[in-house]
Amino acid sequence: MNMFKMCLNWKVIGGLAVVGLGVAVFAPNLIGAALPLLFLAACPLSMLLMMGAMKGGMKDMGSKGGACSTEPEQAEQPVRDTRPQTERIAGRTGELAALRRRQESLASEIAALERDDLPVVRKAAIVAQAATERGPR
Repeated sequence: MNMFKMCLNWKVIGGLAVVGLGVAVFAPNLIGAALPLLFLAACPLSMLLMMGAMKGGMKDMGSKGGACSTEPEQAEQPVRDTRPQTERIAGRTGELAALRRRQESLASEIAALERDDLPVVRKAAIVAQAATERGPR
């Protein structure tokens, strides 16, 4: 019985009971077809309701600080660098120099690729011009 408490939400059970009573009152000949569907829909609808509550709007779920809490977590404080300022500046300067070297390396790679492609473009232009001069066959 404890398993049903985890899966089924009382709001869904209440809603399905109201739907079942509505079917019994307004369409009693359909009650035989509606009851199995209502039983089958109970667990998935409960899960959808609980997932929606976990995403946001869990004000009625209670429990502060748990996995289902909507209370904002305390913002994590950034880790303060305790090194002396001169060491921090030297570290950042080294990082900047490494990034500049990487940028220069990438720029030279791009330039080399562009130089390699240039002969291909020229050859393609020559072939296209020759085809144009020959005309359609």
